[in-house]
Amino acid sequence: MLPDWRSIPDKVEDRIDESGHRVIKQKGATDLLMQIINFVGVTNPARVSMLRESYEKQNYKLTADNALKIMLMFVRIRAGQPIIVSGEAGCGKTSVIKFLLFVLGLPKDNFQVLNVHAGVTKERIKTFVLACEAVAACSGQQVWVFFDELNTSPHLSMMSELVC
Repeated sequence: MLPDWRSIPDKVEDRIDESGHRVIKQKGATDLLMQIINFVGVTNPARVSMLRESYEKQNYKLTADNALKIMLMFVRIRAGQPIIVSGEAGCGKTSVIKFLLFVLGLPKDNFQVLNVHAGVTKERIKTFVLACEAVAACSGQQVWVFFDELNTSPHLSMMSELVC
């Protein structure tokens, strides 16, 4: 369920009914891919064709649920808001983010992951963030930072300062 129906952007609103239920109809994965491509604003026909061909060769398969999650993540990214993705191990959190990165055309180097297990020190986190900033400066593009297993870190207060 969505907390506030009025706060949903128009492009997302037509994919959700008033009760908060998802109404993206899955005709097929290619149809979902085209909904995402249209939603994020990819208009170059050559790029659209390349995305379709590349998608068909990938092991990743879209579901209506993941398509909606991707669209909602995109809205938050465009608004400059941090995203917290939670779920069971192996449920596809990283895959969904990598798929959006692929659709948007950001280089793979612009997606950095740090597994924040209990043994990761504050210094390691700081070094990682500085390295991400260097990648952003060199590429001139956004770098998406993914702190995996963040909930297991003893440094949550430091992490909240980074995100806020």
